Amino acid sequence: MRLEFLFFAALALFGFRFAAHQPEEKVYDDRLSFKIISESVRSEGVFEMCISRPADGPCIENLFTSYETLVYDASGKEIWSGLWMGEKRKIRFATPLPEARSMTLRALKPFVINRSGGSRIYQHKPIEIKVVLR
Repeated sequence: MRLEFLFFAALALFGFRFAAHQPEEKVYDDRLSFKIISESVRSEGVFEMCISRPADGPCIENLFTSYETLVYDASGKEIWSGLWMGEKRKIRFATPLPEARSMTLRALKPFVINRSGGSRIYQHKPIEIKVVLR
């Protein structure tokens, strides 16, 4: 009886140790995209964005990623750039950018983070969207 107990205890400890060293399998979803919900960068210096799947689908509220924002004028010259943590949906520039004509949002890493559990959802390349401003 005692030998059986020691055998099962050793087996359980070995099993827990083996499970702890298993590499975590990455989850990939290349259908995720940035989505611009509203935009008035030229008049008010504000835009609101989220992550959705597909690009025209509903926002997925519990996903976020850090990203770079690049704003361009009519000639394609970069007039503003900045980095955002991605935790807020509504972004406000210090001043409106009336000369702005287009904007690019580009994730800094090829993954988004699920706020609920902290897990990562990977993409094969960082998500990016290019928008012509109104």
